[in-house]
Amino acid sequence: MAEPPRPELLSFLGAIKAEPEEDTPKLALADWLQEQPSSSDQARGDFLRQFVRNNQLAKTDPAREDFGALVRLWNANEKAWARRLRAAGFAVWATNHMFRWGLLFPAHEWSWGGGWDDGAELSRTEEYAWVAGIAVRCINPDGGPAFVESPLFGSLIGLRVAEAAGSVGLVGQLCGTAREHRLRSLEIAFTGAPIYGIAQSPQLAGLRHLAVRHFPTITEFRYVCDSTYLKGLRVLDAPGAGLDAGAGHAFADGAGLPALTELNLGPGGGYTRNRLGPDGLRALFAGVPSGRLRKLNVASNTVGDAGVESLCAQPHMSNLTHLNLADNGVANRGAVAIAGAEHLETLEHLTLSGNAITNDGASALAGSPHLTSLRRLDLSANRKLGARAVATLRERFGDGVNVH
Repeated sequence: MAEPPRPELLSFLGAIKAEPEEDTPKLALADWLQEQPSSSDQARGDFLRQFVRNNQLAKTDPAREDFGALVRLWNANEKAWARRLRAAGFAVWATNHMFRWGLLFPAHEWSWGGGWDDGAELSRTEEYAWVAGIAVRCINPDGGPAFVESPLFGSLIGLRVAEAAGSVGLVGQLCGTAREHRLRSLEIAFTGAPIYGIAQSPQLAGLRHLAVRHFPTITEFRYVCDSTYLKGLRVLDAPGAGLDAGAGHAFADGAGLPALTELNLGPGGGYTRNRLGPDGLRALFAGVPSGRLRKLNVASNTVGDAGVESLCAQPHMSNLTHLNLADNGVANRGAVAIAGAEHLETLEHLTLSGNAITNDGASALAGSPHLTSLRRLDLSANRKLGARAVATLRERFGDGVNVH
């Protein structure tokens, strides 16, 4: 029988799970762990502090530790940190996704219809207290209610469902239970998900991150944009979801999502792509909450120079820090528009890879009086840039320039 979790640790972990994107609770826990006599606690404090540090620095920053350093820390302490999880059938790999929020997000191959009560003892351990979310591949139709009512589910703030077989019932159960969930992140990787149920579920009103791989029609996307229960949603992730220009209009016409700070409509891992085009992108901007959006990914959306020019004409996009316009047929005209956009002064990461920008466009970016915060500029896979243009870019933006 494992000893119950330390109350102080549960308090710190509870603060992290309440605001998983915030760094202050993580650093407070790291301080407490490093004050404990156990070398395992001290190592986990080091791990958490390094995780926060990496998240705060750009990938190109020389002060950033490589991910391998986190992996080595994990491997050296895995037996102390994850022995019971592995014994219970969790796949605990040293990957970025598993270390989400500085906590654990392991996977499980559950596919049966019951047996969730077997997790009661595990749920009362310190090891499981570190688990913030679970990636579930598949659950049989009658397994959804058992999982949602199990002691393993009660403390989770994240859930990722990978396969459709039987998992529709699981998501339906999430939407239909009588009590509100703690879930802050829901990722659905299968088609046929009950989007309407998610958008109309008061039980999911605490969601901050919603990821949907595929919307069968614009109607399903409109359900999300119109939801009265997703007003706290900060991240909408719909890469490769098969959306066209109508999605931009649905977003603009929608009544919800006033808290949105990150929108990802870039390419997904499969063959499907979003195709907003310049018209859809223009419509989209009309629906973006004024001044709130920080990260926008519209890579591979055929927006062209016209779409970029419409973006650059939107003063309410003035707080963007990350903008991804890769593979959009953008040429020098679009680069000149970005260089002249006064409201893009907060931009830190700009991705223009896979476009048709030449020396003239690169020179315009290098000479921009407005891109004063830019730390990373990706111009890889464009037309071949001359040595002088590359030197000018690096003189202006430093080592964060990528042209290969």
